[in-house]
Amino acid sequence: MSQSGSSLPKPYYDEWGITLYHGDCREIVPRLGICAHALITDPMYGVSTANISRNGGSTLKRDFFKEDYVDAAVHQVSIGIAALAENAGAFIYCGHRQFGDIERRLMGNGFRTGPFAWCKTDPAPSVRKSIWRSAIELAVWGVRGDGFYWRTQSMALNFWIGGCCKNGHPEKCGHPTQKPVGSVSAAIQQMTKEGECVLDTSMGSGTTLLAAKVAGRRAIGIDISEEYCEMAANRLIQGVLFGVPA
Repeated sequence: MSQSGSSLPKPYYDEWGITLYHGDCREIVPRLGICAHALITDPMYGVSTANISRNGGSTLKRDFFKEDYVDAAVHQVSIGIAALAENAGAFIYCGHRQFGDIERRLMGNGFRTGPFAWCKTDPAPSVRKSIWRSAIELAVWGVRGDGFYWRTQSMALNFWIGGCCKNGHPEKCGHPTQKPVGSVSAAIQQMTKEGECVLDTSMGSGTTLLAAKVAGRRAIGIDISEEYCEMAANRLIQGVLFGVPA
């Protein structure tokens, strides 16, 4: 597989098989061609929407993410799928409102699907004391063709237990919804071979790219925010993370 390279913007960062693009994934992904064996991403899914409406009603936004809307995750799945090989995997974090739509979108493109959960050991307190405290984060996984590699029984569990990237966490780099490297590591290991390429259409702080680098995979990341591109590049430049070459 190869990238088309035509009309692509100059990479924001390009080292050790990891390439970052600053721009809109809707414009960049179609120029990549078939470039990846796995789509592993954590798009925005309405976390900054105070009053969520999907049917034309008014939606009040907090000043958190400019491009945050409920269906963003579903749209990004469609964009990312177009850049995947026939034998490929997908792993998309989402909210409960998007889970069914993302799963149907993957199934419509030939993927077998299922749920994954990050179980948080230190979830944030609930603002409202009358509802459940949110201690899990959902993802939809999908596999098409031979896009899953049975590594070990222990790695094939559909959940991961770990802490959040709060202030004081060794991975914390300033992104407001940063996920830890461990939350995507198993998906990268199970869905790609060493040297294959992972695509993240909403890379944020670069967690997926860093996890891919540690695992010996290539990766392409895209983000519309230059601030986050710089954040991701700085993380990738670091020499060591938790004693593992980064």
